[in-house]
Formats: sequence, C-alpha cells, structure tokens
Amino acid sequence: MQSPPFQLAGAIGAALRSGGTDVLRPVDACCAAPAREAVSVAPRRRRLADLDTPMHCSVIGTCLTTTALRSLMARLGAIDARDASDLDVHHAAVELAGRPGPAVKALHKALDDKHAPAIRRFGRTDDPKRLAELWHEAMEGGDVPGAYWAVLTHPQATSDLRKRAFGDVHMLSHLVGAANRADLRRLAALEAQQVELKAQADRQQERIAQLAAECDALQQQRAALELELHARRAAAKAAAADSEALAGLRDALGERERIVALHTARREVAERDALVARDESRIRAAELERARRTIDALLQEVAALEHEVAASDGDAARPHALQGRRIVYVGGRPSTSNAIRALVERAGGGIVTHDGGVEQRKGQFAASLPGADLVVFPVDCIDHDSVGTIKRLCERHGVPYRALRSASIASFAAAVADLGSDGSPAAESPRAAAARPCLRHG
Repeated sequence: MQSPPFQLAGAIGAALRSGGTDVLRPVDACCAAPAREAVSVAPRRRRLADLDTPMHCSVIGTCLTTTALRSLMARLGAIDARDASDLDVHHAAVELAGRPGPAVKALHKALDDKHAPAIRRFGRTDDPKRLAELWHEAMEGGDVPGAYWAVLTHPQATSDLRKRAFGDVHMLSHLVGAANRADLRRLAALEAQQVELKAQADRQQERIAQLAAECDALQQQRAALELELHARRAAAKAAAADSEALAGLRDALGERERIVALHTARREVAERDALVARDESRIRAAELERARRTIDALLQEVAALEHEVAASDGDAARPHALQGRRIVYVGGRPSTSNAIRALVERAGGGIVTHDGGVEQRKGQFAASLPGADLVVFPVDCIDHDSVGTIKRLCERHGVPYRALRSASIASFAAAVADLGSDGSPAAESPRAAAARPCLRHG
C-alpha cells in the first residue's frame, strides 16, 4: 500500500467548489462521516486519540506510508514484520489508534514528525475561514497528506471543516477506482507509445554513437592542426614565413574548435534525451502492466458471469456447484444483493445476507454461521470492523471466507466459479486470504 495518488486532487477541484460537502456525502458504514462535535474550540492541537474513530482509518491510510507504518508497528510489537500483509499492518494501526496508551502516542509523534512543515504552515493562522482556504489550496495542489493531518488536529478547526476534509479525502479514494476505466481506454495508446519510445531511444543511441565518432575525428583533426600550427610557427621564425598563412591556420583551428564544442553540446543533449526516453518507457511499461492486471481480473469476472448466464439458459436439470450449498453474504448493496440471492437460489443453493451493521446488528452475524459452507464480503461495501469480526468468527467456526473485489454480481460469480465439482467450496484459507493485498488500500 503506497501513498494515495493525490495528483487527482486538482481534477475534482471544480466539484468541490460547486457542490461543497454535499457531493461528498458517504453512502455506507465505512464512509460514515464523524459525529458532529461540540462547537467549542480546543485550547490545544488535537491528539490522534481525540479524533472520532471513523477518522482513524483515513488518517493512517492517507498520512503514513506503508514502509513507515510497517516499521513503527513492528517496533511496537503489534505485528509480525515478516508475515503480516499491508492490510494487517493497516488494521493493527487503526485499532491501536483507538486505544489509549503508548502506541497511539507513538503514532501521533510519527505523524507530527512526518508532516511538521504542514503543521507549521497551518499553525500560523487561527482563523477558521483561512484554515478552510489553506485546505482548499492543498487539495488544488495535490499536497493532501500533510494538510489533512494539520487540519484535523488544528485547535481552531471547526467540526464542519474536519468533516469536509474527511469527505474530500474519502472521495479521492473513489476517484482512483474510477480512473481504472480510463486505463482500459489508454491501454492501446500506451502500448503504441511504448513501442515508439523504444524506437526513439534506439535512434538516440545510434545518434550518440555517430556524434561520438564525429567528435573523436574532430579531436584527431584538432591535434593534427595543432601540430601543423606548431610546425608553421617554427618555420615562420626560421624563415620569416608569411603572417597571413599563419593567421589562416589560426582561424581554421578556431573554427574546428567551435565545431567540436557544438558537437559536444549536441551529444550531451542527445544523451540526456535518451535517459529521459528510457525513464518514460519504464514508467509506461509499469502503467501497462497495472492496466493488464486490472483487465485480467475484469475478464475473469466477466467469464464467470457469462458462465452463470449460460448455465441459467442451459439444462435446468444439470447439477450446479452451488446446489445444496449455504452461502453467507455480508455487506454489499441492496440492488446487487437481490440479484445475487436470485442467482444462488436458481442454482439450488441457499444464501443468507447481512448488511454488515448498517441496519442489522452485527451480533446477528454469528447466528448465521452454523451450517454455512462459505462466507463472502465485498471490500468496497463493508467497514474494517466488520471485516475483522468476520475473520475471527470464521476462523473460530472453521468456515472458509473470501473477500470480493467489489459488490458486483460479476465479482460474486467469479468467487464461486471455482467451487469443487462435488459441491465443496474451494475457498481461500484464512491465512491465504489475509495475505492478499487490500483492494481498497493496496
């Protein structure tokens, strides 16, 4: 999990100016805005422990890099630095941030040390209106992590300003997901551009070699001219040679030196251009590989969905892998949950849905586990606390679980596509599922 791509902050600047905080209203429990605080202003900077619990996740994920967070958590003894995944590190830090003690103090100090310049910049004002302007400037410039921490802990920051900053940062994570669709359109262009950049780099290398050969030849010519000049000078002293011939040789030597300097400068420029072209080619190759991985995941989901559609249109008497199996689906959206329920029941299986704590109590989840063959949950429509509860209960009851890429029907179909032919779920083990990177924070 790397630092979030806050270069997108400038892209939503117009939406923030025109829509205010209304366009950033969260839609599920994970996105829930912090509770409204009292209007009174704290006399000092707020500590990490003073912030509302829903803010801990966004502060840890936004304001600390994975490397720094992993090192700190290992030093505090909260994780196994060798085996813990990035998601485990993030969850451990979020849990510690909500508990009083030395761990939350260490997290607060790490955040203050990393973002000291932003804290000083925001600390120069005590006007809430000016704080809002500084936050808006940080969003427009893409300098979000330090500004986010400085705003949340500023003693003069109002509850509305902190909720606005919370919503702005949350929407940035959604825009990263939306950018994947643009990556699909850019894939062909990136491949063509990569080929062109490689060809350009090869041409630059050939030109560099040619300029180097020309430079060496000019150096040899210069050395020969210098020898000739010295010989003519000696002859002039001995035989009083014509001064005009000597001046001509000097002019020729100067012209040769000018040409050598010109070609040397051109060679240096060509070398720099070649290095830039190589770096751009590597960047484009990395972007292309990420786009290909995204396409592979989407193709897998589409293939699974097509298989389900084909199976529903085929022989109804043919046994289905879900037949007689009981699935527990936690989280998701009501629109897709109903379609998933119909898919499972049409295949002869049973499904129990739980909204992850939005309207149903989380305590009801444990009652749905007995007799379950598989537990699935979409990582984009469930909060961290529910994910931790699911893992603990599934490990306790010996029920396999699987995290879905999204709350779509295609993700569900891909997850159950590899169920065993005998009906037994070929789900990931708890250790394998925990080792996979978080699809939201990865």
